[in-house]
Amino acid sequence: MQEIKQGKIKVLIEIRHMNDSVTECFALTEADIGLQGRLNGAEKFIPVELLSGEVIFIAKSDIKAFKLCETETDEQRRLWSLDPYTILNVTADSSDEEVRETYFALLQKIHPDTVDLEKNHPVFRVFATEITRRVIGAFEYITGERKHRGE
Repeated sequence: MQEIKQGKIKVLIEIRHMNDSVTECFALTEADIGLQGRLNGAEKFIPVELLSGEVIFIAKSDIKAFKLCETETDEQRRLWSLDPYTILNVTADSSDEEVRETYFALLQKIHPDTVDLEKNHPVFRVFATEITRRVIGAFEYITGERKHRGE
């Protein structure tokens, strides 16, 4: 999970310490430096936010390894699905109005033209565009299928 606010990045990571203990936390860094830049920088400590919300500093000399945690939300899994009904979060018996309302609500939330891209990483536009294509494709498939069946 990566969150970007006002040039700051907050990324969920797992840190393996020299004593082999593990800390799951959010790494805090500047967007232009990135996580790798933060770990390779001259500072001896890196700020992290524990899952409890407490911010602490960990000595770089205590870090044996780290990895990004891949945590997908149900909504992210749904949007990357191949099933058009799952993508739009509707069922086959949803009314045309429900399908249309869900479609427009999703577009308003994820379309690259409606999201403030200046506050997000530039790569976000690529993902927003791809997800928007999926949502549009799912809507076109469902409405086309219903027209074909004569509903």
